[in-house]
Amino acid sequence: MLDIKVLKAHELEFIFKHVKLEGWDVEELHIRCQYKAHPKDFFIAYKDNKAIGFILAIKHSDYFGFISTLLVLKEFRKNGYGTELLQYGIKHLAGCQIALNSVKNKESLYEKFGFKSYFDQINYKFIVGSIVKDVSHTLDDFDSKLSLNGRSKYEECIFTNKNIRYKAITANNIISSFGISSKYLDGYKVVINSKNIDEALSLFFELIKEFDNGDAIYIESTKMEAVTIRLVKYLNMIEYSSLTRMYNKVLI
Repeated sequence: MLDIKVLKAHELEFIFKHVKLEGWDVEELHIRCQYKAHPKDFFIAYKDNKAIGFILAIKHSDYFGFISTLLVLKEFRKNGYGTELLQYGIKHLAGCQIALNSVKNKESLYEKFGFKSYFDQINYKFIVGSIVKDVSHTLDDFDSKLSLNGRSKYEECIFTNKNIRYKAITANNIISSFGISSKYLDGYKVVINSKNIDEALSLFFELIKEFDNGDAIYIESTKMEAVTIRLVKYLNMIEYSSLTRMYNKVLI
């Protein structure tokens, strides 16, 4: 049986070391900001006083939680420790609708715990210079009063990080769309939050204008995110990778 404890700040380096060894597309900034916002939702597992795995079971509210970054070190696998960690995360989020992303064709690992597949979370790739478009909107830099209004502690951590580039479109002193870019894999990741395709396009091309031709840009989306999908199609982006989004229950 594992000794599972709340992970301490200095033990984050253990996570970063081993997700890199696994070759996972995990963003260090994302994990650091999640830890800053939810320090009691990170867990590390010990066996005979040796750290052998970890799991994130983030409780976003009393009704919703997300399980991610579940890993058992290779030399300790096939002993049921992954199942034990997953059960611990599910128990921690008891009463919540729980979401997680599964590697393709590994969904059965979670189905035995009541999770069902609902849609794909797709990572798309674009090469800078393959399409060029003029920016047709006035774009604003980060403004703490506007940009952080109503944001979570996690979002505040992301938006104020010095390695994040942030742009927004405002109307009547209200942000109608915003986007951020950051280092990711062999290039950069862009996240656009917009209900207007023209604004989304302006944000995208403004965010990548300082990058070199040939640089890789990644955008994550589901088929249900209409504006992002239109953006992906306009840019002729190719599908780079895909995960299956699963839920243990759907709240009505």
